[in-house]
Amino acid sequence: MTRKMSNGCGSCLVPIATALIGAAATIMVAVLTNPTVLDRILPTQPGLTSPITNQEALPAPVEQFPARPEVEVAPTPTPAEPAPPSAAPVADLCIDGYVWRDAFPGDHVCVTPEMRDQVAADNALVETRKDPAGAYGPDSCISGYVWRVAVPEDLVCVTPEMRDQVAADNALAGERLLNR
Repeated sequence: MTRKMSNGCGSCLVPIATALIGAAATIMVAVLTNPTVLDRILPTQPGLTSPITNQEALPAPVEQFPARPEVEVAPTPTPAEPAPPSAAPVADLCIDGYVWRDAFPGDHVCVTPEMRDQVAADNALVETRKDPAGAYGPDSCISGYVWRVAVPEDLVCVTPEMRDQVAADNALAGERLLNR
């Protein structure tokens, strides 16, 4: 339903509408080329990446859009659907007498509880065993220590004996898992 303006300026709407459309297009371009805003509009799915790949060429993040608080609601089990006994997949359960090493997040190599405690102690001392001026850069170890290398990226400095034990635990990992 169109209504005539009382001042007789029906043709005034065309320039106003054109200006509004232009402003809206400018705002949309700014929003869709800003990864911070775009990530808030498009939900991130595991395994998918942002459609914007050249982030160096993008403007600084827009800070006037506050982040939505993330709320995670766990489903309540019904009597017909009992809660699972463990959140860990069966393949990651250790046989009796062994526990996850936890040298880094996701490290599920099964080791003795004493070994896990030693790994935690080594992780706690990581900064005291580095030689930033060493031959291998800031992760170089002080004299008497070597990289643990539980995985290639594991550059925690430990004794050579500890490194050897980590390698042995890695080699035996499959034998220490439940249901293997």
